[in-house]
Amino acid sequence: AVVSTQSTWESTWDFEMGGSAFPDTQRLSEEDNETICEKIRQVLRNRQISFGFPVEVADKAELCREIGKDKPYGDVDVIVAIGEENEKNAIIEIVKRAVGNEDGKVIHNDNIHMFLSKVKISS
Repeated sequence: AVVSTQSTWESTWDFEMGGSAFPDTQRLSEEDNETICEKIRQVLRNRQISFGFPVEVADKAELCREIGKDKPYGDVDVIVAIGEENEKNAIIEIVKRAVGNEDGKVIHNDNIHMFLSKVKISS
């Protein structure tokens, strides 16, 4: 869980999450975020996999600027309906390929799987 008080964020997880899980990476602009979401959306729809993207806070960009972050997205979250273990692994590989990260590192923690998009989307 992530707890917010004013403009201070404190993680109650014992591991890094999202954009913080991979040091020395850049945050995403709204345009970059949407490009990655669309790649994921296409590949999962083509495979008829049930999924959704969490609704973002309407003023996310403004809130991020207030805490010193120039771009609003540290990661892209997607929620996927998964049945069996082998199906989960196949879906992770499908999404990794969609974002250009076939051979990249994946951090697993229970039902949370984190990895990078390999290709820089924009400048």
